[in-house]
Amino acid sequence: MDMEAEEFHGIFQFAVDIDDDDDFFTQSVSKEERALERMRKENSIATYRPNFLTGGYELPLEEISNVFFASKNGPNTVKQAIEWYYSVMKMKDNNSLPKEQIQNIKLYKEISYQYIKNCCDKYLECNKSKGKFINEREILEIAIRCLIQMDRTNEIAPYVEKLDPKEPGLFSFSAKCYYLLRQYSKSLETHQKYCDLRKNDYMSWLDMSKIFIDINNYVMNKIFNLKFEKIPDLYRLLYIICFVKAYKLLKANKIARKTEYWDKVIEKELTPLQKVMDENSDYEEIVNQTLMITPEALDEKINEFNEIINKFCQEDEITILSLPREQIYWIIKHGKATIRESDLNDEENEASCLNIY
Repeated sequence: MDMEAEEFHGIFQFAVDIDDDDDFFTQSVSKEERALERMRKENSIATYRPNFLTGGYELPLEEISNVFFASKNGPNTVKQAIEWYYSVMKMKDNNSLPKEQIQNIKLYKEISYQYIKNCCDKYLECNKSKGKFINEREILEIAIRCLIQMDRTNEIAPYVEKLDPKEPGLFSFSAKCYYLLRQYSKSLETHQKYCDLRKNDYMSWLDMSKIFIDINNYVMNKIFNLKFEKIPDLYRLLYIICFVKAYKLLKANKIARKTEYWDKVIEKELTPLQKVMDENSDYEEIVNQTLMITPEALDEKINEFNEIINKFCQEDEITILSLPREQIYWIIKHGKATIRESDLNDEENEASCLNIY
């Protein structure tokens, strides 16, 4: 699950969501036209290339203090500076800043993911000491992204636990973080809450499929050289259910959308999924058969799988690999890709997909 390529999830949508009030962009054409133009030019959805940058957001780390933070506009000024730093850093990574713009950024040389993370920590420290607590979600998210960019995923847990997601996009972001931490059960729980809010976002179903295939492959590697009369197939089946639903959701949106922009979005995302479906022509039949499973047969498969991991895995591995029955029941209950035209025309569900680029 590539967090770098999926920065469209979260509150501060660094890579994709072009807000008409955003000072970082010129506003001469529509959001859809700008997104389509960027897609034509760039190979990566994570590329961040604004046409114009404004100043006024720079606030050195040493000036972020309890006294400044307690001033009337202190918290907002610090938050804007941190968001600005992260945007600049993304452009430094992509070598997309012209020299004349670089010259106008006083802290250009100092700005790094570590510098931004230090600013986030200072914000959190000042906020903790402040009498009236201010929401920290945006700052926590940026701190997490910086750690991931620095390949320090093992350090994100304290920040993820404080996110307390309420917005749908932040649910999905949190779920991806739990996946990176190999907290599979927590990731599934969060994805499933998100899917209850956004029924047609195929990305969560695709992410859940990766959780099940990861667990399945890990256990299969454990027992590869051992002789079993019956190899447990539960998590492989759950992977297929999630993958096929993601594929069908995306394909249904392709049929529903007729704009050039949407065709480009779907083509890029659908092609690799279509390749897997073409190579596995039995997937849809497997899904149909699995979704008809009786509760008793499902419980038997769950018990069979749990028996295997309890026998051949260490205690810490069992904690990672074990999933509550309720999460598996949820997949069976919601795994059928029943897509109504009214769902596809729902503005919230459309937004969750249109913001991909």
